[in-house]
Amino acid sequence: HVRPFHSSAYGTSPSRNVNVVMISTPILLFLFYSQVQSLPRSHSDDNPIVVTPREGVPIEPMLFGVNDIIGPVNPIPYDSPQLIQTVQSLNLGGMRYPGGTVANYWNITSGRYVAKCNASCCTAFGSMVNKFPIGTFSLANMASTEGMSSYTMAGKPLIDLNCLTQTSAALIDQLDLLDPTCNSGCLIELANELYLNGEDYIATFPTVDDYIKYIQPVVSKIREKFPKAIISVPAGNSGSATSLAKKPLPSNRQTHWITGLANRSDLFDAITIHDYTLNSGYLNNKTKEYWPSIIAAFPDGLYKV
Repeated sequence: HVRPFHSSAYGTSPSRNVNVVMISTPILLFLFYSQVQSLPRSHSDDNPIVVTPREGVPIEPMLFGVNDIIGPVNPIPYDSPQLIQTVQSLNLGGMRYPGGTVANYWNITSGRYVAKCNASCCTAFGSMVNKFPIGTFSLANMASTEGMSSYTMAGKPLIDLNCLTQTSAALIDQLDLLDPTCNSGCLIELANELYLNGEDYIATFPTVDDYIKYIQPVVSKIREKFPKAIISVPAGNSGSATSLAKKPLPSNRQTHWITGLANRSDLFDAITIHDYTLNSGYLNNKTKEYWPSIIAAFPDGLYKV
């Protein structure tokens, strides 16, 4: 018995049930429930394969969400009629504010990147963001903008907090900005992909124990202030996380990160798993004769060729 967070896949820890959050970038996952009638496979019109849809069933709205990045990467004011129309036409179940990697360098109060940021997202997009008044892309402004709030903040807002480039004390002070957004329950991610070998990530959190020490007071405050909130922590990519349950992985940062989190599963309700979609980078080092098989079997096919 687990609560859907952002996916239909779930995992468990020895001490409690833990949700698994699958972040698929850059496409959305759409589910279609159907029943296939078994017939001989044939391209002939005389023996077609018939797909008969079953009666519809309720689906967790948050399955149909997108990574926000409106502001950090695409600086479009939230009250833009075109933006509001686009969001409404997609019928989104939620938006992840402010996004993924950008969240590690974002100030949700000012709606800008943190000062003295040399990360690629800051250098690429910071100047464009700073052309707008302070607060334009803040969490508070997003939550209060008519036409955006009903799609992005109502129900189960998903907020990715910056644990990388600010102190835990500063982050705790920012939790007031989640009020009243999270009073009825929200989904809170504590940073993005910190298990990777990024220079900033290793410098701030050399080990998963350093990360756990950082989030402990933050989690305590969230539990106190927003008892209905679901807290998620970054755990790894789909390959490392799912394979860990089947066989030991080579000793590396991701492996230590996942196992370390498993020992402190009392601190969180869910883990965030990044499941990246296929792109040309996966194929360039393979001969073309293998491409159809890799695409058909992705991601497993990538590692078996």
